[in-house]
Amino acid sequence: MQIRTRVMASAVASIVALGTVAGVAAQSPEPAAQDDLTVGFSIYSFATPYGKGVEQGALDAGTDLGVQVTSAGTPGFDLVELGTIIESQSAAGAAGLVAPAPEQIAVVLGGLGKPVATFDQRSPTLDTLCVTQASRESGRVLGREIVRLAGGPEATGKALLGVCVPGLNILEERIEGVREGLAEAPGIVINDTFGTEVEPSRNLPIWEQQLLANPDATIMVGSCSTDTVSVGKVNAANDLRLITGGYDVTPETLAEVQQGHTAVTIGQGTYVQGYLTVRAVVDSLRSGEPVPSGWIDSGTELVTADNVDTYLGFFAGEGTTPREHYATQVEGDYVALIRPLAEQNQ
Repeated sequence: MQIRTRVMASAVASIVALGTVAGVAAQSPEPAAQDDLTVGFSIYSFATPYGKGVEQGALDAGTDLGVQVTSAGTPGFDLVELGTIIESQSAAGAAGLVAPAPEQIAVVLGGLGKPVATFDQRSPTLDTLCVTQASRESGRVLGREIVRLAGGPEATGKALLGVCVPGLNILEERIEGVREGLAEAPGIVINDTFGTEVEPSRNLPIWEQQLLANPDATIMVGSCSTDTVSVGKVNAANDLRLITGGYDVTPETLAEVQQGHTAVTIGQGTYVQGYLTVRAVVDSLRSGEPVPSGWIDSGTELVTADNVDTYLGFFAGEGTTPREHYATQVEGDYVALIRPLAEQNQ
């Protein structure tokens, strides 16, 4: 249990050094017994590669730290059902909880009086830790890569941008960042953002219709994994004349990159999101200190044909495992990485 010892020593010392880090849901719990802890992990879109990636990080953290992690989730983006799952985990004896925190879920988490940590969606009212991507900056990275592929600042063309859950802050911020990145080539005309769908069978026709309505489009960029796959398929059906990009590291998005249909996809450190949130909750339970408040950047991973094989190996069980790949991020002093929550979407 070397990892467990190293984690506890660095985390507890860093929390003490920080001083008071109060959390709405973290009530300075009594230190818990080392081998008598259960952490409840829950997520929307549970069965998707994104959901499974976060879950794997959470489960591996439980193994490394010697605690039980129970996991559950909703098949889609059903926040009412997700709230019910969280309440059930708490009632069943989970000492701490890990979940995404759209405001509706933040209210549930904050009302349970247990240590919590969040990922993916941040809440401005829940004073705890959120581990997620720098959403707007990740979009800038994606937009700049598209500009590079299009020929640099002198590039011209027309860009179509879609968001799979319109109004969801982290996705809207990604697309805003993409716009800022694309703006570095003033000759690229950017259409108004349109809504797509999470469900693949409904997502693909929307992108097909958008290209029919804009036959002069040269760029297609989406905000989530379903979009990334769809723009790749549309490109393949149109003689690979488009520059396409999107988000997430999944078997489906990586296949599109490997085949040359999608030029670039952006990973968001899903494994890190699951691992560090569980680690923070366990540290809180064992030390009796609140979960630190703020935001940790889970990373922006630029995946192209040049490095796609590394990520494909995660899913094929070949080569480096996610635990090994992200070792530096999940084993280090995570408290030292915490930044103000307001910086997450800058």
